[in-house]
Parts: sequence; C-alpha cells; structure tokens
Amino acid sequence: MNMTTYQSNLVVFDDVKNALHLVCSEGCSGVFFISSANGDGAGFSLDNGKITDVAYKKLRGSKALLNIKNIEKARFFFDHGRLSLPHVSQVVNDLPDTDKILSFLNVTS
Repeated sequence: MNMTTYQSNLVVFDDVKNALHLVCSEGCSGVFFISSANGDGAGFSLDNGKITDVAYKKLRGSKALLNIKNIEKARFFFDHGRLSLPHVSQVVNDLPDTDKILSFLNVTS
C-alpha cells in the first residue's frame, strides 16, 4: 500500500482530509487520528474504507463533524491495527454514509 500513514508536522487541514480520503478510497480498516494545532484530538474509525465512528474531544458521531470541519492545521496518524476509537461516555449517533461525510468535510475526489 503506497500511502502516508503518519504526518509529524502540522499541515493544512486540506492535506489531512486528502489523506483521510485516500485511506477510505483504498478500503483500509483502522483508526485515522488527527491532532489539531491547538492540541485537540479527533478520530475516524474505518472498516474497509467506510467511516463507522467519528469523535472530537467529548463529542462523538455526527455532532463531532462540525468541530472537525473547523480544524485549520493538524497532524495525522493512521493506525491499521486499532479497530475502534477510544471509549467516550456519549452515545454514538447514526452517521451518514462515508461519501456524505467526506462531502461535508469538503473532500474532493
């Protein structure tokens, strides 16, 4: 698989979104972590390229997407071995399909 799985320097969020799109389009499974410039964390669980869970700080599911969309610079890390995001107390909301999530984040094909 020819893709970057870790970006240690802060990059513009468009680069992070493009990397997320790549792991989705390649049908990968694992967790895509984001660490924003101000130290906040976000994550996407993927199962064969489909986003099954989204989290940002204490928000999870579709409510988390609004905050993730506002990240300006971040680092990212894709963990092929992890199957789910760390547990948070809030209930996971139903998510739209992966294409709708990527579209909401303004990820272009």
